[in-house]
Amino acid sequence: MDFAIERAKALGAKRAMRLQVSGAFHSPLMEKTAMGLMAYMKKFEVRPLRVPWVANVTGAAVTDKDRVHDLLFRQLSSPVRWIDCMQTLGSACSDPVYEVGPGKVLAGLMKRINAAVEVRSLTDAQSVAGIV
Repeated sequence: MDFAIERAKALGAKRAMRLQVSGAFHSPLMEKTAMGLMAYMKKFEVRPLRVPWVANVTGAAVTDKDRVHDLLFRQLSSPVRWIDCMQTLGSACSDPVYEVGPGKVLAGLMKRINAAVEVRSLTDAQSVAGIV
């Protein structure tokens, strides 16, 4: 990793750093795990989607239930198309977008991509209860 960081900087990267993650998610190192996930997912029927889902492997909205298994499978070992996902959300909805989980990292990233999109962070049971 140190070599890759130094090489990226030498080639002109503005910023290169180690990420504090618990696994090699969204990389080819997850392909074996992805195969197990696909076998498990085939046990479940995907019903017609009532709300479009933005798949992070394509960055596009998905409404076809027949694509869900494949896209979830690919998400595990493919890069995340974060900017495309956020642009899709920003152009598709006028309602607030909700970030679920601790912190407001994703809200901050969205602000850099499209400051016009309102992002509300749901960090605990009380904040979730406020929208129900």
